[in-house]
Amino acid sequence: MAMVPCRECGGSVSSEAALCPHCGIREPAGAGVGHQGHDRPHGVPVRDSRDHAPVRRRGGKTGWMVAFLLLLVLLALFALWYTDIVNFT
Repeated sequence: MAMVPCRECGGSVSSEAALCPHCGIREPAGAGVGHQGHDRPHGVPVRDSRDHAPVRRRGGKTGWMVAFLLLLVLLALFALWYTDIVNFT
């Protein structure tokens, strides 16, 4: 793993790196010279599918916690109502 200059910005980058840490170009060591990176304007970062924020699921843990607490409250209210009925008769 040698340090080589980036083919786009000239910054020091590992020969095994997939992206330059300085300019973001793909294959900065020159493995694919000319097929990626030169077609984008200088200074525009390369976007990868991994750059997107993870998709938030609807409901998640918070929704289940709220449903569980609501169930507990309803169960407690039923228990109070039932004990009043049993004690009344």
